[in-house]
Amino acid sequence: MKATPTLQGCFGKLARAAKLINELRRENLNFFKKDEVKSEIVRNPETRRQQLVATKVQAPPVSHSLIVGDILYNLRSCLDHLVHQLIVANTGAQPTYRTYEFPVFVTESQFNKNVDRLLRDVSPDGVERIKQVQPFTFERPKDTSLYNLNEMGLVDKHRLPLLAVIRGRVAAMTAEDENSEMMWFGGGYDDLVEAGSVLATFDARVPDSVKLN
Repeated sequence: MKATPTLQGCFGKLARAAKLINELRRENLNFFKKDEVKSEIVRNPETRRQQLVATKVQAPPVSHSLIVGDILYNLRSCLDHLVHQLIVANTGAQPTYRTYEFPVFVTESQFNKNVDRLLRDVSPDGVERIKQVQPFTFERPKDTSLYNLNEMGLVDKHRLPLLAVIRGRVAAMTAEDENSEMMWFGGGYDDLVEAGSVLATFDARVPDSVKLN
């Protein structure tokens, strides 16, 4: 009996990943409500300038990394499911071998070297379409989503993904006291936030009574 291709598994994997992403968002909201990053204004003893310093930063719990790993697995596995169904569509039969997978390469020579092994029994049109989305077709292959999905999926097979609490930039700040309102623009912090990170430096004196926003 001729096998019929179906994308049910692919769509199911994508739906599962979307559900997990929403779960991760809820976990993040609960985490940051409970353990907000705290900061305070201190004076640098060497420069005598006022600085906004992060004083409390906690790493996300292990449960966050587990959810991220499950998201990665479902997204990467979805691509391999697609190759399976491309084989079924081309041959009319379920593949009896397991060397096939969705290839991810940063050079065309690597792709061409492995295409017969990984995309065996995929139609020429299917191979060409997969080739068109390979990282090596972009100017910066290692910046592509496909490359990073594949790399992070490999990491998750061997250890928990490492998560950062915050990466951001302080673009503008305001502060108010009973007499005036002050505002600072630009500059600021643009890196991973850890305890002791200097988020911003002020030229003007900031009184202790001023509430910083």
